[in-house]
Amino acid sequence: MTPTTGQVDRPRDVDASAVRRAALSSPHVAALHPGEHGEAATYLPGDRVVGVQVRNDSVVVHVVSRWGAAADDVIRDVRAAVRPAAGGRRIDIVLADVQLPTPDPAAVLTP
Repeated sequence: MTPTTGQVDRPRDVDASAVRRAALSSPHVAALHPGEHGEAATYLPGDRVVGVQVRNDSVVVHVVSRWGAAADDVIRDVRAAVRPAAGGRRIDIVLADVQLPTPDPAAVLTP
């Protein structure tokens, strides 16, 4: 923290928006998750990148996986997709939720 402003210093060599785009490029990712109280975000001037936390030693990505995707596959694919944008930092993946499958309207019985 800087003593004069009280704000957390953010590493400038990681583009949180690029991390977000990379994570969303994984076929196993339905969305990024904001965290239980909206804390999973990187704050930028005039912007907030939800689901990505850029820290001094790591990049944390909070993922909503697609239904049926194995956790190991999600973690492996997201980590690989994000690696080029992570500035050499450790990449932590939080599997925050799973997107439920959309019901097939043809399979829904009507009275």
